[in-house]
Amino acid sequence: MSTKELEMVPVTSEEVSPEEYLRIHEKDRGLIQSVGIRGPSLGRPGFGQIVVEYKTPIYRYRLGGRLG
Repeated sequence: MSTKELEMVPVTSEEVSPEEYLRIHEKDRGLIQSVGIRGPSLGRPGFGQIVVEYKTPIYRYRLGGRLG
């Protein structure tokens, strides 16, 4: 059995999908300082991203180099 490293990383802002933004807004509205919209890029799928800036850092886990 291999062991994997789990690391908690502070996040002050992140790009999320519109669906994820709605979930954050409903569940943790008080954490959000500001919100911006980054439109779609040519050649990339999707409708763009929402940039969420938090009042205080939140922590996300990183497992084997991937932020989760």
